[in-house]
Amino acid sequence: MCSFPLKLEKLSLALDLPVKKDMEGNHIMKKLSKPIGFKPDGTPVYNEDPALYERMYQYNINDVITERLAAKALPDLSLEERKVWELDLRINLRGVKLDVDLAAKARDLAEHFTEKLNGPLKAMTGGFIDKASQVASLISWLEAHGIEVPVQEVKNIETGELELKKSLGKQSLAELLTRKDLPQVVRDVLEIRREVGKSSTAKYETMVNMAIPCDNRARGTLQYHAAATGRWAGRKLQPQNLPQGTLTEDEIETAIPAIRQGNPDLIEMMYDKPMAVLSSCIRGCIIPETDKKFVSGDYSAIEARMVFWLVNDPFALAKYQMGVDLYKDMAAFVYKKDVKAIDKHERQLGKKIILGCGYGMGHKRFRGSCMEDPFSPFDPGEELAQAAVRGYREKYKTVRDEWYRVEDAAVLAVRNPGRRYTCCGDKVTFGMSGDRRFLICRLPSGRGIRYYMPKVKTEETKIGIKDVIYVTSENPRTKKWQLLPTYGGALFENITQGTARDVMAYGMLNCEAAGYPVVLTVHDELLSEVPDIPAFSKDKFLKLMCDLPPWAKGFPVVAEGWEGYRYKK
Repeated sequence: MCSFPLKLEKLSLALDLPVKKDMEGNHIMKKLSKPIGFKPDGTPVYNEDPALYERMYQYNINDVITERLAAKALPDLSLEERKVWELDLRINLRGVKLDVDLAAKARDLAEHFTEKLNGPLKAMTGGFIDKASQVASLISWLEAHGIEVPVQEVKNIETGELELKKSLGKQSLAELLTRKDLPQVVRDVLEIRREVGKSSTAKYETMVNMAIPCDNRARGTLQYHAAATGRWAGRKLQPQNLPQGTLTEDEIETAIPAIRQGNPDLIEMMYDKPMAVLSSCIRGCIIPETDKKFVSGDYSAIEARMVFWLVNDPFALAKYQMGVDLYKDMAAFVYKKDVKAIDKHERQLGKKIILGCGYGMGHKRFRGSCMEDPFSPFDPGEELAQAAVRGYREKYKTVRDEWYRVEDAAVLAVRNPGRRYTCCGDKVTFGMSGDRRFLICRLPSGRGIRYYMPKVKTEETKIGIKDVIYVTSENPRTKKWQLLPTYGGALFENITQGTARDVMAYGMLNCEAAGYPVVLTVHDELLSEVPDIPAFSKDKFLKLMCDLPPWAKGFPVVAEGWEGYRYKK
């Protein structure tokens, strides 16, 4: 809630507590928790050194003291937010059921086809690469063929820090395969690498391992308030990044019984690309209990709508109310064409503009976001990217102007503790906390986004001398706690995402209270598991989701949904 690191050792350092996390004791605790050997019958043998246990007891005591000090240093949840936290607890304890048999069969098939693809790969590379998972060797082979491998941010498994490394992840592969000058052997090798990556064997393995045998339900799949804005994130099963897949709903219904047979020859006979089939069916492993069904609702473009509601842009809001396709409308403005002449590729650019340019994004970053789109990457080029960003700021001046009003309000609040400054049509307020440790952005719901130990510095920038806001937070690249700059567009993004989250949280509480228990929230989607009777319907669920709190009056909320017996996109 206060944007501090989630780990106790980092939290204690960030708060500068007099007692810190005992990392030596943490090491001893882990040492005592792992077997040092096994008896002939397989029984594990552990280190039973009494001195180490005494040291671990002191570690436990130190942890409790550190947690108590942290609790005193941090504000409590509000009563309303406490309800959301309790709901999150219920969702995670409730869990979601998995089709473990299907997941196990899919995992085994994925492993089979992976091995089968590795054979041609070895032949194509002259024995240089045995497996598509050997990324370092694959990068070396590509560079020997004159192919420059893209550099991307990759998380270091040991330190958890983001590092710039040559990558052959989904985005890099998409970028490489768009090149027209690739030798055919290189293209074939990259296609095998991408095909192997589609299997998501690890996802199936996680499902099998997570399912509790007594009821085959996976629990603890969501992280409450994982982002400063209050949004949820996936854990363990990672439902937020399940692959979208390439098969239609009907095709998936046909593929699942075939996968369940576990016969690789059957799958190869039915499909040209078995890995893509397996990837498409991962969501289908999430199922309701017998005599129950899923009802799902997804808020339609909630952040884009929230941007225009916050700035009170009457024309954009009216278009939403009239059902105008704002993606086509934006594309028509950029391409200078009639909206009826906009094709699906041009609409895709319009969608990227509407969803991405509301927070001050520059043309270089916009171009990069298009190229790195996980579902439909494309390169608009330098000139079109510039036209896209320029077009948005020209068409929606109200949004552009609000970035500066938000920044001004934050700067004034830091410089004048005890006073409050509004923005976003007086829906949002900035002010310092009583102890002056936090800059608090009070959202329309009344919930606050907190920024720790803020400072304002007058600096020379690209646009001249101006006041720059700095807040103390975790550097996303190095994971170090330090003073980092922010700006109006980023603050406005926090406001937008936080307010959209509050609308969704209110909808979740509505659904839960009406007997629609939530089992997952994935991005802007809510999933509920209900009795399989007509009294529980998708339409009622969507109505509950879209019942707005009093503070959100006039927000053009819309949700679309489905009901069925397997989770789907």
